[in-house]
Amino acid sequence: METWANRPSEIRVLWVGQTSTLQARVHATLRARGWSLVVCRAGREALDCVLNTEADLLLLDVDASALDPWGLLAELRQWQATPVIALADEPALCIDAFRRGADDFVAKSADLLELQLRAEALLRRKRPPMPADPGRERLVVGPLSLSREDASVRYDDRPLRVTAIQFKLLWCLAEHHNTLLKKSELHRWVLNKSYCRDDRSIDMHLSRVRRKLIATGMPPDALQTVRGQGYRLSLLSHKAPIRANG
Repeated sequence: METWANRPSEIRVLWVGQTSTLQARVHATLRARGWSLVVCRAGREALDCVLNTEADLLLLDVDASALDPWGLLAELRQWQATPVIALADEPALCIDAFRRGADDFVAKSADLLELQLRAEALLRRKRPPMPADPGRERLVVGPLSLSREDASVRYDDRPLRVTAIQFKLLWCLAEHHNTLLKKSELHRWVLNKSYCRDDRSIDMHLSRVRRKLIATGMPPDALQTVRGQGYRLSLLSHKAPIRANG
């Protein structure tokens, strides 16, 4: 697997398929744009590479001889919602690509500017917004309530003791309720630093927050880990826990 250095604001693109002249040209185009590229070569390890590499966008080479592109895409969709652009020599494969779950299709004969513009448009549609309304002092999602005034958290009216970082993490998750937040985004918003794939800081803080919430009655699956991607808080699909009186 080939990786180029990250910058805090850069977009990470995953190329799945064979290394080729086109892949090299795409890499040069993305690098000029300030984006980075990770290559998952076609083969039996391709799926593991995809599931364990955080990326903003996936470019799927459906012509790769050592790859089952539609099988990989079906498996990917069970775990992740990463936007996918399918690339193929044959434009007629466009219909297959959309039916199989791709978000967009670009013929390999197309100008690379078209690929770049389609990628940018797809990311604008798919990426969650930055944390909104910095002046908001109180946030309530189902049984979870947060107050910026005293950095307090309550679940089903039961107080939780949290650190400043844990409070910021919960606020981001609650503000984007039911939305997948990538680890790289949480690193920027919560820790104010760029993301390195070996950095487990967010995982550690989230694990501690999850234990505290579960101890106060939150269903264990309400705070979801999406393999290789990030986290999602989904509280409103659960009924608030019923506590016995006295």
